[in-house]
Amino acid sequence: MFFLLPFALAKPVDPFSEPDGAEQFRAERQVVTVSTLFAQTIEQAPSIVTLITSEDIRRSGYRTLSDVLATIPGIYISTANESRKLGWFRGVISSDNNKILLLIDGVPWYDGVYTHAWLDEYIPLFHVKQIEVIKGPGSAIYGTNAFAGVINVVTYAESDARHNIVRFSVGSFARRELGVFTTEKFSDNKRVSVYARYLELDGDGLDVTPKGFRNVTATNPRRSINGGARFDWDWLQIRYDFVDFRHIYFVNPQYDIWSVFAESADEFNLRYQNDFLRAQLHIPIGKTASVKPYAYFHRYDNHSNYGWVQEPEITVDTSSSSDIRIGQNSDSYSAIIPRTLVEANKLTYRYGAGVDSTWRPSFSHMTATGVGVVDTQVIELQDNVFSNGGSEASYIDGFYAPPNSRITNLFGFAQHTWTTSWWLELTAGMRMDVYNSLFVGDLADRSGSKFFFSPRVGALLVPASDTFVKLLWGRAFRAPNARELFIYQVPDANLEVEYFNGNPDLQPESIDTFEAEVSAKLAAGWSCRSSVFYSIVQDEINKHLSDPAHPVLGNAYYRNIGSSSAFGGEAEVQWKRLEYLVDVRYSYTLATDLSSGFQQYAFPPHMGHFRFGWNPDGKVWLNLRAHLFGERPREEWTPNSQLSNGEPFGLVHFTLSSGDTKEGRLRWDASILNLFDTQYNTMIYVDDADEVLADGSPKYPNDYSAERRSFYIGVEGNY
Repeated sequence: MFFLLPFALAKPVDPFSEPDGAEQFRAERQVVTVSTLFAQTIEQAPSIVTLITSEDIRRSGYRTLSDVLATIPGIYISTANESRKLGWFRGVISSDNNKILLLIDGVPWYDGVYTHAWLDEYIPLFHVKQIEVIKGPGSAIYGTNAFAGVINVVTYAESDARHNIVRFSVGSFARRELGVFTTEKFSDNKRVSVYARYLELDGDGLDVTPKGFRNVTATNPRRSINGGARFDWDWLQIRYDFVDFRHIYFVNPQYDIWSVFAESADEFNLRYQNDFLRAQLHIPIGKTASVKPYAYFHRYDNHSNYGWVQEPEITVDTSSSSDIRIGQNSDSYSAIIPRTLVEANKLTYRYGAGVDSTWRPSFSHMTATGVGVVDTQVIELQDNVFSNGGSEASYIDGFYAPPNSRITNLFGFAQHTWTTSWWLELTAGMRMDVYNSLFVGDLADRSGSKFFFSPRVGALLVPASDTFVKLLWGRAFRAPNARELFIYQVPDANLEVEYFNGNPDLQPESIDTFEAEVSAKLAAGWSCRSSVFYSIVQDEINKHLSDPAHPVLGNAYYRNIGSSSAFGGEAEVQWKRLEYLVDVRYSYTLATDLSSGFQQYAFPPHMGHFRFGWNPDGKVWLNLRAHLFGERPREEWTPNSQLSNGEPFGLVHFTLSSGDTKEGRLRWDASILNLFDTQYNTMIYVDDADEVLADGSPKYPNDYSAERRSFYIGVEGNY
């Protein structure tokens, strides 16, 4: 009965600041901090946590964060109109990726307008130590957006064994990437870490609407410049990160092939620039507690251009000389190609400050607390439109927010873990958030404070030395973002608006999740995990067409009108023995939109994952991965376009990589992704799926063709 005594006596340590010699031990024990802010194994954490290490990333040929997430049971990767990846957890879907929270070393990273979490080439993986993923609520610690899941990307620091990394990789579609990480200790209490990454990708010329045409090759280019530095001096840590990421629409919100030719990587691009500056003190109080005051600043700048060209129209030759013309037989007529350029200007500042702390008053008790404030200020949020070559810009009515509109969030949380005996550990916590939105404009008198409470409780039972049982419940929320609150167009005389208005009266979305998990380590290298869950989502924020119209917001605005439920389970069996690794995973999710009774749009109920690893001589790893996805629901959602459900599909990936090396050695990895060149589609999001043209045909009939077979090779030096 004393086999859990080491857990009860463990000190509240930070696993990412321990001496170098503990790194391998931490990896083998699968230590995480994402669930409670202090070190625990994934079996102890009061959440259902999956851990992906740097070795997993190399051996499996992962290029992006979305590649990693696509292998986890219960997570499905979709695609947004802007060619960004979307992570849908356990049947909870979103067009803006704001129902999951992305952390980089525990710090929230999301944009200041849509609170979007980035999962693709935006985030480099070459200097990532491990990725911790929670499926389920996390608002009791992290607040908004920790709704259906939390992703914590942990990067290397000076205390890790790999002090210097240089990685170069190339791949299909003219992919080339160079990353450098270096760290230097100037004295026992002063050290600096620096990283930089440059990525270029021409794109794979995806098949998209319109009408079955294929895009011109390399019409989905991306470029990313990342960098940052971290300075540690005794208890003080100062960190700066920046991102300059560019890509373009591969699906324009038009229906004709002419739109493809309007797009250029240099002139028609979406550009996202971010600057993160953070300072933190880590003050130990004796051997049983620590206090961490912090402050940060995030600048989000999305100044972008995108354009479209419509189908030629034969008109009388009376238009301006700026029009593009194609000569006709008659001198009196020309073919005019209407065209539009949109200049989108979005600039926000996010300020934050607070104090986190961990306390262990006795061997059997552990408490984590925090208080703080986050202030998001809209500096600029508007679209300008240039029509048919005109030099004068105008606002697009309905996409403009007054400058200095802001969202202020005050919060406090406390969580306590009590090891009552060798076989039972209890966790309970609560976070309170107070939101105040200030609309500088016509709706100022309708702004106000909103409260949200995020409780969680959990029980960890240990009926045998290698068997863990978790029983969990938690509530999470997503607060309305700047787009949903502040965009406002004055309705016309008929109370009609061209775009959906924001609504200062919006309440936060909420989700309640009940979970249970059993994990066991069996004899001869066998281990297994299985879980079940039930979630109920309320007050979902959706676009709303109102009849009769709202007297202030008009006939189209955001409103809390949705609800959904999700029930399912996940199972994993792993066998690891000497040079072999076999891993089989399966998930079932029955997600239902309660407003309509339809099965959740595009989320496959059945998903299976298989991995086989072989390390025959200790020098080379062979890794084979297979993924199967069941039919994706859509027919119920598209009565007008009459589009069918998404067909089931399967993918196979193959990777060869060198084994782990000591300092001063090179290592390599080579992958063939989508080995059998499977053709499959990612669906148009539900907001657009039922759109039809004047003749009644679907506006978007062909979905987004996903990536075909590709090759990827990386070479890395660790010294």
